[in-house]
Amino acid sequence: MSIGKSDPRSLPEHFSLARYQRIAGLHEGKPELFARLNRHEPITCRHRYRKFGSGPRTACLIERGAPVLMVAHVDTVRLPSRSTGVVGGRLYHNAIDDRLGVYLGLEVLPAMGLPVDLLLTTGEEEGCSTAALMRTRKRYRWMFSFDRGGEDVVCYQYECAWLGDMLRASGFTIGIGSYSCIAELGHLGCRGINYGCGMFGYHSDSAYCDLAMLGRQLRRFEAFYRQFSQVRLPYRPTNRLRTCRAVISWAAGRSSRC
Repeated sequence: MSIGKSDPRSLPEHFSLARYQRIAGLHEGKPELFARLNRHEPITCRHRYRKFGSGPRTACLIERGAPVLMVAHVDTVRLPSRSTGVVGGRLYHNAIDDRLGVYLGLEVLPAMGLPVDLLLTTGEEEGCSTAALMRTRKRYRWMFSFDRGGEDVVCYQYECAWLGDMLRASGFTIGIGSYSCIAELGHLGCRGINYGCGMFGYHSDSAYCDLAMLGRQLRRFEAFYRQFSQVRLPYRPTNRLRTCRAVISWAAGRSSRC
């Protein structure tokens, strides 16, 4: 898609178009490569990272000592373009799913004063996220992603009445979702939330993010985080993920093996 002259004035606070381009345009989809991008950034303290898996199926955890875990995937449907632009309040990029989430976790949320440990994964677009490889003894309060179109939130197998009440009280609308990386992390024993971040047409060359929508979701998330970052939202794993995988496999016409 041809992008005209960019107008960065509509970008949310702490969002740098140049720094997003640096992350979004990387062609190599290795989680550890993205983790290293953040190692010496001035807005964050030094941290360590842990790698899970090997070969093309890896995940990488950036440990910042945070109570909450964010998950973002570096694999994309389209080969990421190095061309991005902001036009009419929209950020255009053909691999905005989920390079936008990666950038939010690496830079924007820490700059907002919202520390998160960040798990970078691959395989999500195939319905087989390497998030499943993560192992830790740490008891996270809860986990989340910014890996959804529109302006609602979904909770997958983690949905329950009291979590819905918490989210609605924070101004969120609850939708219905099928799969993202956090669906693979029930073994962590905490609940997960996938926040819409204003993405549209996100598997196409004309993919974009509605920046006003993203800004509203970030403000809601900030309020939710500041109120509940130290509150553990417990979850007992069930077999619902197996059912979810079976539906994805049937729709794609392929084996559910991962």
